[in-house]
Amino acid sequence: MMETVNSNQIQRFEYEEKRQQVSDLELMIADFARMANDLEQQIKIEQQTSGISDVNHFAYPTFARAAMTRRDNLRSSIAELEKRLDRARQEALDAFEQLKLSEATGDLEAQRQVKPSTRRKPLKHLGSHASSSR
Repeated sequence: MMETVNSNQIQRFEYEEKRQQVSDLELMIADFARMANDLEQQIKIEQQTSGISDVNHFAYPTFARAAMTRRDNLRSSIAELEKRLDRARQEALDAFEQLKLSEATGDLEAQRQVKPSTRRKPLKHLGSHASSSR
């Protein structure tokens, strides 16, 4: 019984850990997306201010070029984080299923421990009746 309780606690801890990883990844993705959008707005403002929107133009603003690189790096990071998020969500789902299975197993074990006297006892006299009726 004690092993079942410990197993349930371990399963619950693993599930909570996976759920926290999902939450952390979602927050990181949201932060990176916000930063990428901010950079996009800064790039547009810089292009309007300079009057040059052609990236290949020799006088294209250096700040806009650097902001584009940072924005692209953020977008790349977002794509990688989304892949990790998909895996983390699946792992959290698997951990949740394991937790429910562990809890169900623990409940069955607890029921067995509580009601040992309700089990049927073997009837010794059946053997003697079976041989005498032949």
